Amino acid sequence: DADDDGAPAAAGSQDEIFAKFGIDANAPAPTRQTFEEEPSFEPLKNVPDDVQVAAEKILLAGGLACLAVFVVIGGFITVDAFSVASGTPLDDDLKKLIVDVLEPKFTPTLLAGLSCSVSLGGLKALQLTSDGAQYSEGVAYSEDDD
Repeated sequence: DADDDGAPAAAGSQDEIFAKFGIDANAPAPTRQTFEEEPSFEPLKNVPDDVQVAAEKILLAGGLACLAVFVVIGGFITVDAFSVASGTPLDDDLKKLIVDVLEPKFTPTLLAGLSCSVSLGGLKALQLTSDGAQYSEGVAYSEDDD
């Protein structure tokens, strides 16, 4: 069944094509499904703002304090290492303070600071992923066209 120009003849009517693929051409058009609006995501809605601010301040202060103590202990450990490397002995009381008191607190201080930092990051993530969150640095920027 080819036309004079070599093109194949039409395979059938539109109804036959629909029937071949199991489509009912006389069926009503599908309707759009409506979805209920999803409730807003507010993970900290039951936590008062004052409590959130206090938690932020406590976690920030704790993290900074742990970092400062970590650096100070690291300084004392450096002094001890220098005395060993240079062969100049430290006072026995200072050596005992560094080795017996400060060195065992070095890693736990870092871990405490890290946990404060991670907790603060988690709190801020919960605050900023809230649907009602508005981020602001507290600085208004504008340019004058003068």
